[in-house]
Amino acid sequence: MPEHHPEPDHAGQMKARMRLDLKEAMKGKRAEEITVLRVLLAAIDNAEAPDIGSAPLQVAGLSNEVERLALSPEKLRAILAAEIADREQAAAQFAPLGQGERAEALLREAEIVRRYCGG
Repeated sequence: MPEHHPEPDHAGQMKARMRLDLKEAMKGKRAEEITVLRVLLAAIDNAEAPDIGSAPLQVAGLSNEVERLALSPEKLRAILAAEIADREQAAAQFAPLGQGERAEALLREAEIVRRYCGG
């Protein structure tokens, strides 16, 4: 009988790395990095949330645990790519409005997100 190997938890591994980096950023008081990491962790958590319609019905007021969705490496990359694109698009809009500092901050945030795209 073939041995069963569970799929690696890519999202869990990435979130663990982000949480460690968040702890280090907090120790170093790097506010920009702290903010970005919190947003990324929330984005992954939201993507893992099951559809409310798939939850089993409550019985006698007791809640049931619903398993989180497993995210593929492709889905994780798509989440990160969307976070980068959002920041780059916003930066492109701020720059012509004389908001160069805000545009630069958004581009720095995009670079922080890029750290997690390499694997």
